[in-house]
Amino acid sequence: MSKAKKRLKKLRNNPKSVSFQDAESVLLSLGFELKRIQGSHHIYTIEIDGVTSLLTIPYKRPHIGRIYVKQILALIDELGLDEASTEENDDKQNS
Repeated sequence: MSKAKKRLKKLRNNPKSVSFQDAESVLLSLGFELKRIQGSHHIYTIEIDGVTSLLTIPYKRPHIGRIYVKQILALIDELGLDEASTEENDDKQNS
């Protein structure tokens, strides 16, 4: 199992204790891009079939809020980004 798959599984299994780095790693591995940082808020975008989706996550230590993890997972599910996408992006990064 790849690191990205493990992190995505961690997000799904325990949304209360997800570090910002784990959440960011999952987003970047699925093709999201960090658009900008405004204060403590990190804004990520992804474009699929000409439609741009936006996700804002405030940087917080040690764990980000559970609601933000749920938003990440809901957007991943809504866009159809799953473990297969994670594997594909891992292969690209390892090449």
